[in-house]
Parts: sequence; C-alpha cells; structure tokens
Amino acid sequence: MGAKVYHKEEIEREFVRILDQGTTAIKRVVDAYVAQRTPERDLHWLAVQMGKEFGAITLQYQRSLDILRRGEDERRVGTWVRALVEEAEHYLGYREILSKLLKGGPIPVDGIYNYVYINVVDGKLVLDEAMVRYKDRWPENFHYFTRSLHYMETLPPWGAKAVAAQIEGGAVSWHWAMSEIPPIDDFCRDVAALEKTIVEDELHHGPEAIRALADSYSDELGVDVEAVFQAIRELRYLEVRQRNEQFLHPLSEQELKEIGRDILEDCLEPTPLFSRALFA
Repeated sequence: MGAKVYHKEEIEREFVRILDQGTTAIKRVVDAYVAQRTPERDLHWLAVQMGKEFGAITLQYQRSLDILRRGEDERRVGTWVRALVEEAEHYLGYREILSKLLKGGPIPVDGIYNYVYINVVDGKLVLDEAMVRYKDRWPENFHYFTRSLHYMETLPPWGAKAVAAQIEGGAVSWHWAMSEIPPIDDFCRDVAALEKTIVEDELHHGPEAIRALADSYSDELGVDVEAVFQAIRELRYLEVRQRNEQFLHPLSEQELKEIGRDILEDCLEPTPLFSRALFA
C-alpha cells in the first residue's frame, strides 16, 4: 500500500489538532506549577522567560541582518523589525514583573541571556556558542532547540517550514496556559494580564503559517507528511519537558513520559485554541 495522499484541508486540520493537543499537554505543566508554587519557582521561570524573549529579539535582529547582507527579498526586513518590536514589548513586560518581585535587586539566575541565543548564517539558524556553553544548565531547553534545528535542516523545505510554524504555535500554547492561571495574588494577576496581551499579539502567527503551508502542499513535493507530523508531535513533547524544566520540574519523569506517550500516540483530547482561531 502506498503512502496516504493528503488534501489541503486534511493537512490543515491535522496540524491544528497536534497544536491543540500540545496545548492540553502544556496546560498540565502549568497546572502542576500552580499547584506546587514556591518563590524559587516563580523567580526561575520568570527570569528564564525574560531571557527567552531577549533571545527572540536577537533572532529577529539576526534575520534582518542576514537578509540585508545577502540582498534577498529585502522587503521581509520590515516583517522581522515589526516582530522585534513586539518581542521587545513582551521582554519589558516580564522585566517589569521581575523587578517588582526582586524589589529592584539584581537577577539571581545566572545565564538567562544565553538561554536562547540563535544566529542566522546564510539563511540558516545556528546556535550561538554562548548558548552551547550553557547547555548543561538547562539540558531540556537545549535538546528542544537542537532537535528542532535538526528537523529544519534534514526535512525537505516544506517540512522544515512546518517545524518552524509549530515552534511559534507551541509558544502561544504556553502563553495561553499562563494567561489562565488563577488570580491567587498580585503576582499571578500581573502574569495573567501580561500573558493575555501576548496571546492577542501572537495567536494569529501559528494559524497563518499553517494555512499557508497547507495551500503550498502538493504530492509533487515528495514529502513524507506522516514523518513531518510525527516530528511535530515529538517536538510538542520536548517543549513539555522544556517548560517543566523552566518551572523547576513540578512534574515527575513518569508523568512526563505518560504525557509524551499520549502526544506521540495521538491520545490527548485537544484544547480548541488554534482550531477556534483558524476555523471559527
């Protein structure tokens, strides 16, 4: 029997289903954090997230420089610059909450500005040496990014774009789950309010990319669509592990493995985040 023939609508709905299942999985991590909150956990995830937003700023800057150096489709620079401004706003939002938490004191979490540091060389994403130096500090984060880049380098161009789209989508799932945390105290209220604004900014990114991918698919591309879907499922699981690390491991290894099995075997009930954005 030959490989399944996919139609545009099937590709679109399967992408959305995987992202919505990833949202369910990420919500479990966030719920575990809320149930096991400590001042150390609050401080650690917040400082690391600020570092992650800093990494997003530097990535958009690197993308802009790369396009200008190569003189390719320079109109795209405006897209990256607008994204940089958006990421900077998110960074400042986290910085403000962190400053309130620390009462103006220094950030006691070392290395956050190397948590995500990616360069762009001839159109390809490359981990900066500073990020590599910190790989043992946050191994789950490093594994998530190295595995993502592996797929983006080894899959055909259509599959690589699909992986890039799910990275954006997975981040939105986390922001949404954080926007749903209960108003236990001022910290939680501040976090939820910020996250709601980020979701409003970013929720359209994933669905827009998914629809464009589905529109551009053709059997003539020779892409193993099932392999692409399975790669995306694996990366959704790896982000669950990454976020659990960011919260200082509220979920046990056994709990993580159970979530991973459910994602990889398509057993999770989807949370209709992306499906509402795309199909409503």
